[in-house]
Amino acid sequence: MKSAILDEVKQLIIGLIDISSELDEAQELSRIGVDSLLSIRLIVELENRFEVTFDDEDLLLENFSTPISICKMVENKLVTK
Repeated sequence: MKSAILDEVKQLIIGLIDISSELDEAQELSRIGVDSLLSIRLIVELENRFEVTFDDEDLLLENFSTPISICKMVENKLVTK
């Protein structure tokens, strides 16, 4: 399941920033142009796609800094759903 979620997370990121290169799971999103506005858009897309809600205390940079950290957040939300 993790790889499917990770693949979807990476596709959402690629769609938001419109890059054509492969996105590594440990890639720091800030280094590829994801700013605060794009982060908010990504969070909204994630909530809609996976039908989860991120609480205020979830919205920390460390939770949304890389595709793998985002994947872990989504997985945690799906388990507690």
